[in-house]
Amino acid sequence: MLIKLIGAAALVGGCFAAGKSGADKLAYRVQVLMGLEEALLIFEGELLYMMSDIKDAFSAASVCDISGVFQKSAVSTERLGAVKAFRAGILSAELEKEETAALTAFASGLNSPDVEGQVKNAALCRERIKAILKIAKEKKERCSKLYTASGFFTGAAIAILLF
Repeated sequence: MLIKLIGAAALVGGCFAAGKSGADKLAYRVQVLMGLEEALLIFEGELLYMMSDIKDAFSAASVCDISGVFQKSAVSTERLGAVKAFRAGILSAELEKEETAALTAFASGLNSPDVEGQVKNAALCRERIKAILKIAKEKKERCSKLYTASGFFTGAAIAILLF
């Protein structure tokens, strides 16, 4: 009987952990998007007010980017050029398709010869990321508790059926 109780508790705990993992993924995506939005704002400021080159702007923006896109871009900008380095940074990060598309469009605009064009490109990308962030926050609010609760109750239901 004790082994059955331990097995049931392990089953419920495992299913709860699986649901919690899904909820944590939603929360992490929101954090990544918030970091990207802030990094783009810093990138704009570095180009516009600090008169930094792109490599230095990438380095400054990497402070708040937890996805690593800006850091990897800063490291490889001299070797690959800004556009290829940023695209390589995007590919190395684990991003959803929406943010990958927004950042890829941003990378294409890095070829702009003037600072004003690059700043406008960063502002446009930031607005796209902000829209994606709004949707991700709504999904997190809507589904986070659902994933956790459904994991727990799925485990409980399976434990009841098995025992």
